[in-house]
Amino acid sequence: MKFIYPTILSFAQKNRYILGLIGVQLIVFHRWIFSNRIFTFGDIGVYPPEAQRELFFNTQFFYTGNFGFGDVNIAASNNPFVFLYGLLGKIGINAIWSEKILFFYPIVFGVILTSYFLIRYLTKSERGACIGALLYSYNTYFLVTLTGALYISLAYAFVPLIFLAFLKVLDQPTLYHKFLFAFLAAWLGFIEFRVFYITFLMMTVYFVFFLYFRKVSLRIILSYIGHFILPGILLILMNLFCIFPILFVGALTDNVLFDRGLFGDGYFDILNAFAVFHPWWTWDVPSIFVKQTAAPFLFIFPILAAILLFKRLRDGRIYVFFILFLVGIFLTKQSGAPFEAMYLWLYNHIPGFNAFRESSKFFVVSSLSLAVLVGYFFAKGDGGVRNANEKIGYSFSMGVFLALLLIVFLNAKTIATGDIGTMFIPREVPREYTELNTFLTSQKEYFRVLW
Repeated sequence: MKFIYPTILSFAQKNRYILGLIGVQLIVFHRWIFSNRIFTFGDIGVYPPEAQRELFFNTQFFYTGNFGFGDVNIAASNNPFVFLYGLLGKIGINAIWSEKILFFYPIVFGVILTSYFLIRYLTKSERGACIGALLYSYNTYFLVTLTGALYISLAYAFVPLIFLAFLKVLDQPTLYHKFLFAFLAAWLGFIEFRVFYITFLMMTVYFVFFLYFRKVSLRIILSYIGHFILPGILLILMNLFCIFPILFVGALTDNVLFDRGLFGDGYFDILNAFAVFHPWWTWDVPSIFVKQTAAPFLFIFPILAAILLFKRLRDGRIYVFFILFLVGIFLTKQSGAPFEAMYLWLYNHIPGFNAFRESSKFFVVSSLSLAVLVGYFFAKGDGGVRNANEKIGYSFSMGVFLALLLIVFLNAKTIATGDIGTMFIPREVPREYTELNTFLTSQKEYFRVLW
C-alpha cells in the first residue's frame, strides 16, 4: 500500500487540470450522470424497448415510411448513429442507459476534454487549455442546445477533436493520422451533417490562411494539399450509402430541409455575435423567441483576443484563429448590420448554405476560435500582460480569470440546480402511453395510425 499512495498522488498532480475539469462536470451535470430517470425535451424523445430494437433492423437508408405515404430520408447520413441506438436496444440496454451512453456521457465529458486537448496542443499550456476549455464548454450557445437539440450538442462536443486530428495531419502527416482524421470526420457527419459542414468551412479557412502566413512555395502548398487526398477519398467512401440514393432521386438540394425560408433576422446582431452570446439565453430557462442582450462583462474575452494581435507573437496560428473568430461573428450576426444582405446572398447561392435558415449554428466557429485565443492569452506566465509593475499585470490577469469563473458559475448553477428545466427535469412515461404501446405491439396485422 505504501507504493500505491505516492503513485496516485503523482498521477493526480500530473493530471490535476484534467481531473479538475472532470470534477466540475460531475458536479454540474450530476442529474444526467447519476440519475436513473428519464430526461426528454424538444427533439429528444424516449423509445419503448420494441421501437428501440426495431432501429437495429430498420435503419431506412434512403427512404422513410413511418409518416404519411413515405418520403426520401434526407437525414440518411444519421443512420450509423441510429443503428448504434438500435444495437444497444437489441442487447438489452434500455432507452435511459442508451441515452446516457450515446448522448449524456460523450457530451458532458467530451466537450471539456476535447477542447482541453486541442488548446493544449496549440498553446503548449495546461493552464491556458483549462481556461479555454471552460470557456468553450460553458458557452451560451452550447448550453441552449442542451435543452433539447442533443444531436447538435454531441457534434459541438467533438468539433475540437476533429480539428485536432486535422492539425495532426498538417503537422505529422502519417498514415495513422490520415485514417483517424477521416474516421472522426465521417462520424461527425453521421451525428450532425450541418455541424460537419461548418467544421469543414473552419478547416478550409484555417488551411488557406495557414499557408498564407507561412509564405511557402507552390510545391509545398501542393504537398500539403496532397496530405488530404487519402482522407478525402475515405470520407467519401464512408458516406456513399447516403450520397448515392439522395443524389439519384434528385433530393440533394430539393428537399424539405433546404426549401425552408430564412428565419430569425430579428434575433441576431453584431453585438451578441461579438460577445458569443445566444440571444435566447437568460441565465435561467431559455426565453425562446424573446431576444436577450449580452451582459457587458462578456465582452472582456473578445477584447483579450484582440490584445493578442498587438503582442506581436510569432505563432501565426493566433492570427488564423482571430480570422476564424471574425468569420464566426460575420456569419452569426445573420442579417444584422453591417452588410445586411450578405447572409441572404450566401443562403441563396452557396451550395449547402440553405441548410442554415438561422445563423445560431455558426456560434461553433466563434466559440471555438475565442476559446483558443483566450487559451493563448493565459498561456503566458503573466496572463498575456507585461507591465513594469508586475502587480498590475497579475491583478489584470486575475480579474479576467475571476470574470470567467463568474460566467461558468452563473451558467453552471442553472444546470446543476435544474432551474433551466427542459432536459434537466426527470419525467415519467404516462400510464396511458404504456397501455397504448402494449396494445399496438400486440397486434398481429400491419396497419397505420391516423395522427
